[in-house]
Amino acid sequence: MTHISDAQLRRWYCKFNDELWGGQLPKDTVLVWQPVRIDTMAESWKLSDGRWQIAMSPSISGFRRVWQLTLLHEMCHVARGRAWHGKAFQAEALRMMSAGGIRYF
Repeated sequence: MTHISDAQLRRWYCKFNDELWGGQLPKDTVLVWQPVRIDTMAESWKLSDGRWQIAMSPSISGFRRVWQLTLLHEMCHVARGRAWHGKAFQAEALRMMSAGGIRYF
């Protein structure tokens, strides 16, 4: 099992942003592997300086498909300004999947 590095996570964020969001998501999003709440695999929020942060659980770093889907999920939150899992989030997830994200599922 190979664990993904922070630099690789950044490359995948940039790749997904370019392919599925046309580069519209913030390029300065902070991406880290760090423990998150026990009931989640990742969390996203806005920092005090206005940048977004996505924290991914280190426990999933060795499972490519899992962390890719988790990253895409968090990117949908960023795209919708942290919308919860209601209609706005679901619309973004469907848009992302229709834009080509389905191939990562």
